[in-house]
Amino acid sequence: MNLGITIFDRSTHLVKHVKKSVVFVSAIFVAIIANFFQFSFLSDLYFRDSNLILSMIYNSNYNSNGEAFIITAHFFSFFYNVFHFKNLIEWNIFLAILLNPFILSYIYISKKQFSYADYFFYLATVFLLNIFVFTVAKEVLQFFMFFLLFLIVRFLHCKKFLKYFLIFLVILLESIFFRNYFIIMLGLFLLLLLVSSFFKKNFVFSILVSIIILFIGIYICKFIFPSQYDSIFFVREISSAYLNANTEINNLIPLNNSFLNFVLNYFINFLRLMFPLELISKGIVQIFFTLYQIYLSISVFLIFLLIRKNRFNLKKEYYLFFLIFLSYLFCSAFFEPDFGSFVRHESSGCFVFMPLLYSQKELINEKN
Repeated sequence: MNLGITIFDRSTHLVKHVKKSVVFVSAIFVAIIANFFQFSFLSDLYFRDSNLILSMIYNSNYNSNGEAFIITAHFFSFFYNVFHFKNLIEWNIFLAILLNPFILSYIYISKKQFSYADYFFYLATVFLLNIFVFTVAKEVLQFFMFFLLFLIVRFLHCKKFLKYFLIFLVILLESIFFRNYFIIMLGLFLLLLLVSSFFKKNFVFSILVSIIILFIGIYICKFIFPSQYDSIFFVREISSAYLNANTEINNLIPLNNSFLNFVLNYFINFLRLMFPLELISKGIVQIFFTLYQIYLSISVFLIFLLIRKNRFNLKKEYYLFFLIFLSYLFCSAFFEPDFGSFVRHESSGCFVFMPLLYSQKELINEKN
């Protein structure tokens, strides 16, 4: 069936494109609106992490609140020692000026033509970045991690093994010093890479085998590393004990200490993250996040269909982008405590998923 591939192909003459200058100016306008929206309409709960990090910086107290907060506070303290910002508004203005050029540069780095769908999705991404990422938050460091992966995959011309090693090293360092659960993302990426090299003609089977191996590994941890196993198995019960979010993701099936129930909940929660229709009942603002995520999820699914049919003709860099982002999504289904956190963290990975939003013609190598 070619339905998905046909829908995904944005390269036909019927698709109108938006001039890059229009995209650029629109993005600047959206960034300004997002920063105004941030301080005018969001509740105090939204600023909790930012205020905590600033408190650590202003009081020179870097010995509490978890390793990720400590590293983030040290990162921002460098800028504080230079500029001596007094409040969060000053910080956000500075970070907007510093970080928006990264996402604005993508307009020209990508060398792609923006369809109207691409245009609105890109602007939505700029809006989310300026609300959730370009502020005093841990997501700034995650944004730089994904940007570094983008540079390695897109621009580094070297031996295949060296490129794989550098991707491995970046994610490994992120998991050691910042987000420990990214070790699962790293494991998934390696599994997908290795298994798909063995089952070259069946990409679907490669994904299924990789996930099965991952769950076997998690189950083995129950006997070798019980504390790590419990932190994965009971992650939602642990987070719900202190989480105060309107969009919290609770398991629909009681665990009852059953590994099968844990696995079933995982796949259910993965689908809920990819297609968060339940958010519509949470308020009109949530409709924006719902549409954004569904558009991205469908785009990823269509890339999957494209790889399934044309894997050996797919340009290698886009195959790597897909594996990295897919690994991230699979990892997120384990640990994201609420839909808001998921969208916030996911948007920081824009440099990995935006390259996937190309037409079929751009993604496939021309046949000789």
